[in-house]
Amino acid sequence: MSKSGDAETSLKVDAESEVDRLFFENYGKQSIHDEMIGDKVRVEAYRQAISELVSGKTVIDVGAGTGILSIMAAEAGASRVVAVEKSKMALKARADIQKHRLADRVEVYHGLAEDYLHSGEKADVVLSEWMGYSLINENVLASVLSVRDRCLKADGIMIPSRAKIFIAVFEEILVQDDPILREMQSSPRLNAVVERCSKA
Repeated sequence: MSKSGDAETSLKVDAESEVDRLFFENYGKQSIHDEMIGDKVRVEAYRQAISELVSGKTVIDVGAGTGILSIMAAEAGASRVVAVEKSKMALKARADIQKHRLADRVEVYHGLAEDYLHSGEKADVVLSEWMGYSLINENVLASVLSVRDRCLKADGIMIPSRAKIFIAVFEEILVQDDPILREMQSSPRLNAVVERCSKA
């Protein structure tokens, strides 16, 4: 590869590393998770699915955040739960899990989901609260799919297992005026996620 090609690759890697750093720094803030926890409809939907599907099973919670879904899974009778969380929120999750006296069944893996794949552990359930604005804007889905492909047993289940996104045509000026849409348009990881989803 030419020197210019090497430089371009290095710049791309540095840019992606900075995006990841900012992402995990942002998700280390309690306020981000309060929004999800405060969504009673969403939380109760997860609680119902978890209560019906995880008893006696091993569970991997990808992007566990505060650990709320991991705690739900353990309380619903899961035999083992691995809460995977890269941000510093993993420390809070570990403390809350100990507070609920579930540390014997819930392990917090403080690191990237992609790094956890090397453990070789297989699970009956892959659980994740990965939905963001416009469904995929949290950029977590690619990690969830990697865990599914490498860690989910052949007869395992995903929670959630499907989602729908509805798209409408709008004028470009709306993107310029809306900070969330503007962020999505400029996201260096969005195209990769969309491509991965189309193959899933």
